Amino acid sequence: GSPCALVVGRSFYFLAGEARNTYPADSMFVSLGFDSYAAFPLNDSTGHALGLIAVMRRLPMNDAHLAEAMLKILAVRAAAEIERTRSEAQRAQMEAQLLQAQKMEAIGQLAGGIAHDFNNLLTSIMGYIVLAGERSQAREDRKLADYLERAELSCNRARDLIQQMLTFSRGQRGQPRPLGVAARIAEAIRLLRSSLPAMVTLSTNGVEAGLPPVLIDPVQFDQVLLNLCINARDAMQDSGHIEIGARRIDVAEAICASCHQSLSGTYLEVSVADDGPAIDAEVLNRMFEPFYTTKDVGKGSGMGLATVHGIVHRQGGHVVVETGPGRGARFRVLYALSEQAVDEAPPEKSRSAIPRETLNGHVLVVEDEGAVAEYMRDLLMIWGLQVTLANDGRLACEAIAEQPDRYDIVLTDFTMPHMTGLQLAQELAALNPALPVILYTGRGDVIDETALAQAGVRATLGKPVEPARLLALLQRHLIGPNK
Repeated sequence: GSPCALVVGRSFYFLAGEARNTYPADSMFVSLGFDSYAAFPLNDSTGHALGLIAVMRRLPMNDAHLAEAMLKILAVRAAAEIERTRSEAQRAQMEAQLLQAQKMEAIGQLAGGIAHDFNNLLTSIMGYIVLAGERSQAREDRKLADYLERAELSCNRARDLIQQMLTFSRGQRGQPRPLGVAARIAEAIRLLRSSLPAMVTLSTNGVEAGLPPVLIDPVQFDQVLLNLCINARDAMQDSGHIEIGARRIDVAEAICASCHQSLSGTYLEVSVADDGPAIDAEVLNRMFEPFYTTKDVGKGSGMGLATVHGIVHRQGGHVVVETGPGRGARFRVLYALSEQAVDEAPPEKSRSAIPRETLNGHVLVVEDEGAVAEYMRDLLMIWGLQVTLANDGRLACEAIAEQPDRYDIVLTDFTMPHMTGLQLAQELAALNPALPVILYTGRGDVIDETALAQAGVRATLGKPVEPARLLALLQRHLIGPNK
């Protein structure tokens, strides 16, 4: 019903008169009284259609050649300007993406440093909790033992959160396993309630039984749920109701709020709904961007929903958001289903006990953090070992060079000033190839297995160091067949 369809992507079109009668369905001709029409297509430099440029008159037009020549000149200039504007917009977008990548890289480096420092703190804190627990058992002080058990469980959660921070900063999937959603939600709720004020109520009546599993890292699942609930709390200004639901759902058609792709299929839906205000359209379009926040300065990092986006999409899922005046907001996280059976992980252990064993040997502990070094010394001495401390790799090399046969095993941190634990192992292999080296680190995923083997590292430990795991390695290398 419009002459535009004959021009866009095609060629020049000229109508000398009778435009209203020729196109009676074109409201513009009828309402404005145009009688003649001439238009030329707009194409970019590759020939793709951009639109058209047209001229219309209430009087007839007689010179088609003049109209075509004039419109052609204007069309070329207009197309060039459109391309220039688009090119500048694309360049600005690429610059913004580069800046964002640099920000994320900086966050990753910062997270690595923070995790290293916190793992050092947790190693000594958890270690001394275990040592204190031994004394409480000797005194049969059950109340003290209970306090220490709670402290250790809190430290274990802190350890998991530190690892999660590293996992997000590197864009990794963590350690996915088939997860029973209903049980995990119930477990996460216990941690979540402590983060909610008294005026915010929480219910899980919408969590259905018999749900299929999803393949996801359990700590990442908790993080998605926690972030959405904290967002709901802040949106309600610390007063209102949060409803958590979970169900299997067949989605016919929907749009992901974070990646804007259309989706359909069968998913496991975990939803978090609140009765706060509706989300504005502008916020809805940008809220999954990293560093975007509507909160006051100092009250939000803008990373909560960006984290949700990253975790859910790496799992193969999507996020659908429903909001409107008078009905708050509902975030529907759609997880891809897993065909694997639920991985029944062992229940969280109560307070660790130090294994009782007597070993013989001399251990060189290389650790730049004083509290961690002292804890490692105290722990190793419980097992009857002689311990020498060195606070950096260069001192350790000097000690081995002076007395190559004095030490039976070396226990070293990975991240240290002047020389890493891996570099230290390479130096020690040249000084005494038979000397076993055990390396512990809070960032084991950044160390290549081939590099470890080439450096002569016999084994690695995660931080915080678990006494039972450390004892097993010491037994293997001090009294095992390799020794």
